[in-house]
Amino acid sequence: MVYSPKLRYPTAYARRSTAMPGPKPKPRETKTCPACDAQFETRWPRQVCCSRSCARAFHSKVRGNGNWKGGVNRHTSGYLKELAKGHPYADKNGYVMQHRLVMERTLGRTLLPKERVHHKNGVRSDNRPENLELWSVGKDPAGQRAVDAARDRLQALTPEQRQHLFEEFS
Repeated sequence: MVYSPKLRYPTAYARRSTAMPGPKPKPRETKTCPACDAQFETRWPRQVCCSRSCARAFHSKVRGNGNWKGGVNRHTSGYLKELAKGHPYADKNGYVMQHRLVMERTLGRTLLPKERVHHKNGVRSDNRPENLELWSVGKDPAGQRAVDAARDRLQALTPEQRQHLFEEFS
């Protein structure tokens, strides 16, 4: 305990002569920033770039954005949208409904505004060419055909369930 005339209460502290010395600073290395090619001295051992902004730019080029999914997004209605900048029916971000692109590739031409692509099995994300058919807007209503829906439901049943169903209705 050290008593000081300036302090009312005694305090315990270490004198400078007996204090432990702090950690020695590590030697700084001179490196070249891979993002901007500037020379800089490192502040910590694993430092790669001269600043945080250069590190972000460098790592986005090396690894890419972690949210990039290859240009395919899911629309809120369940359809898949694919990046196709310059397409006549692209939205403001350059995306087009994927089922339209698949049908255009199958036909070898751009779809007309009055043409609609229908999913036979009713699954909006199933864009296989054999599951898609072309409808004109004025001719057919939107949705799944009753015959197609019934056929798909029957195919999903096991043979025992089908037999039971046929016996029940015959």
